Amino acid sequence: MATVLVVDDEFGIVDVVETILTDEGYRVLTACNGKQGLVRLAEQKPDVILLDFMMPILDGAEMLPQWRRSRLTNASRSS
Repeated sequence: MATVLVVDDEFGIVDVVETILTDEGYRVLTACNGKQGLVRLAEQKPDVILLDFMMPILDGAEMLPQWRRSRLTNASRSS
């Protein structure tokens, strides 16, 4: 079963997307902002990320590069 992380501050959108994906057989993780999204990514390894661009606290435009940097940092530590 594929896992999808949905990161969006609009709860109505998250609810609809989560319902549709769950009905289609996906496991769905959610986060309401980029900071929470990074926490979810540290806990789980989703197959797909649906990421809103404009969010409070940490927007999608900054979440993605922070996640990439953390992956590179963690990969170099395990070498």
